[in-house]
Amino acid sequence: KGTVTTSQQWTSPLLGMNAGGTVKNVTVEVEMTTYYSGDTYCGGFSSWDGTGSRYENCISKCVMSAPNGGTMAGFTADVAGDTHFVNCLALCQMSAADATWCSEFVGWVSGGTAYTDNVYYINPAEMPCRYGNCTLVTEEQLASGEICVRLNKGAVSQQAVWHQTLGTDNAPTLDPTHGVVIGAGTEYMCINDESDIPGVAAEYTQLKRDEIGDPLAYTTLVDEVATALDQLENVNTWSELETAYETVQTLLDRLAKNIQAYVELQEAATRVYAQLSEMSGTYVESMLSFFEDAIEP
Repeated sequence: KGTVTTSQQWTSPLLGMNAGGTVKNVTVEVEMTTYYSGDTYCGGFSSWDGTGSRYENCISKCVMSAPNGGTMAGFTADVAGDTHFVNCLALCQMSAADATWCSEFVGWVSGGTAYTDNVYYINPAEMPCRYGNCTLVTEEQLASGEICVRLNKGAVSQQAVWHQTLGTDNAPTLDPTHGVVIGAGTEYMCINDESDIPGVAAEYTQLKRDEIGDPLAYTTLVDEVATALDQLENVNTWSELETAYETVQTLLDRLAKNIQAYVELQEAATRVYAQLSEMSGTYVESMLSFFEDAIEP
């Protein structure tokens, strides 16, 4: 965190060059100005990346300016070899005389590929994510807790990497003293300490019950989900929450697949029923009766 003012062409507050190293759990929050004329290669994390470079669970919160040049990025100015960006967040502001090669994650790829996995950015200067599959988000999504849940890939744990104290933090943070966010549909709740767990667990389970409703699915599986939600509703500690929550998520994944299977079965049965309805005979009548009495309910 700090301020950088320079006239150098290759500029970064963290790494001048990343020759294949891994950077994890780092936040760079710097105001950077370079007065170099031409391609500046100014990166929040690195000016230049070689093959094997990797950034995981990182945040770039840089304010960057190049009044005489361009080619800058929140993470890497020039990717010269395969580089991976995993679970990262870019919250940058940029201005440049030439913004052609300015972007939230990577400014320019001179060799290799910039790979992205579960990365998000805001775009106040309307500079596109030029490389990789980056997800543009709004300030409302950041403040709500939605992106924090996504960055943790839905996991809820006392050892979570990404944190956010809802109502206080405008965006996710890597600071473990902040809350852990849990999401149910479009609602997000925050666990700031263990005493919050019973209330959050109760709210989460009720939201999930409302979301699930009375699904058309395998009855035994629906009952298993209901039992697991009952257990989750009554947790009091982190260890109880983590175990019960993981069980619920596993069962909800199975339920979603089962519901989809029933939808596909209904669609197929509707087609077959329509064809049978045009036929006659004792066998056909018994099949029609089977569809009406067994499949449709």
